[in-house]
Amino acid sequence: MNAITNAGFKWGENLSWAKANVFHGRNSLIYGLSATTLGCIKTLIHEDSFSYKALDLLQSTFLGLRSNQQYNIYSRKKDDDLGFDEVHRPHAANIGELACFIEKKINPIALPLTAALGNEVKESDHSIVHLANALWWRSRLFSTKIKLSRLQYIKDDLVKLCRANLEVKKLSASHLESIISPLLGLIGFVSCGLFTPIKSWLRFKGTENKIIDSLASVGTATQHLIYFFKFTLPQIFHFQENKKYEHKKLFNLGICANALNIGLPIIDLLSFENSFLNKAQRLYKELASGFTMAFFSSRRYFIGKAWVDGNRL
Repeated sequence: MNAITNAGFKWGENLSWAKANVFHGRNSLIYGLSATTLGCIKTLIHEDSFSYKALDLLQSTFLGLRSNQQYNIYSRKKDDDLGFDEVHRPHAANIGELACFIEKKINPIALPLTAALGNEVKESDHSIVHLANALWWRSRLFSTKIKLSRLQYIKDDLVKLCRANLEVKKLSASHLESIISPLLGLIGFVSCGLFTPIKSWLRFKGTENKIIDSLASVGTATQHLIYFFKFTLPQIFHFQENKKYEHKKLFNLGICANALNIGLPIIDLLSFENSFLNKAQRLYKELASGFTMAFFSSRRYFIGKAWVDGNRL
C-alpha cells in the first residue's frame, strides 16, 4: 500500500510515520463521524431555530478539528505527500504547503468562527476555505503527461476489469487510473479554481446560482471518478487476496463516497419547493462529505496499524 520510493525520500516505511497515521487517522475519523452525524441531524431542523445554529457551530468545530488531524499526516515532509511533492512536483508542493497550513492552523478557528457569524458568512467561508486543499490534490493528478494515445484502450481495460482474473483486473484498474487522472485532474482544477470563488462570493451576498454550484462541484465529481480506480477498487482486490476485512470496509466506504460525490453536479442543479426534498438534498450532501472523510481517515488508520502490527518485535 506504500509505493513511492526514491533516493533521499521514502513515503511511509518507518515507525514514526505509522504511529502518526494511527493516532491522527483515528482522531480524524472520530471528528469526521461526529461532524457528519451532527450534519445529518441538522438537516431535520429548521434553519432559523436555536438548535440548528448550535448544531451548526458544533459541527463546524468538529470539521476544523478533523482538518487539523488529517493534515498533520499529509504535511509530513520526510515521509508523506507534501514531502513527496517537494521532491517530485515542486509546483504542487507550493500549493500543498499553503493547503496544509490552512487546514492545520486556520480552519480549526475559521470554521466555527464563521459559523457563529451567520449563514451567509458561514456558507461563503465554507466554500472557499478548502480551495487550496482542493487545488493541491488536483494539481498532483495533472502533473503527469496526458496520454491521449491510450484513450483508445479504455474500452479494453473496462472489459478486462469485469471479466479477467485478479492480476489482470489490478493491471487494468491501474491503466485506467493513469489514463484518466491527468485529464480529469486538470478539469477538476479548473472547475474548483474558477467556480468555487464565484460560488463563495454569491453566498456572501446571500444569493445562489444553481449552475455555478453545479460547475463548482464538477471538480469533486471528476476527483471521485479517479479515486474509484486509484483507491477504492484496489481495496476489494486486497480483500480478495488476503481476506482482511479492513479492506472490505474501506471498499464499502469508498464506493459510497465515490457514487455520492460523482452525482453532486446533478444534485446541485436541482431546486425544490418541497421542504422534504430540500432536506433530502441537504442530507445527500452531508453523506457525500461524511463518507469521503470516513474513507480517507480510515484508510490512513488501517495503513498505519498494518505497518505497526507487521513490524512489531
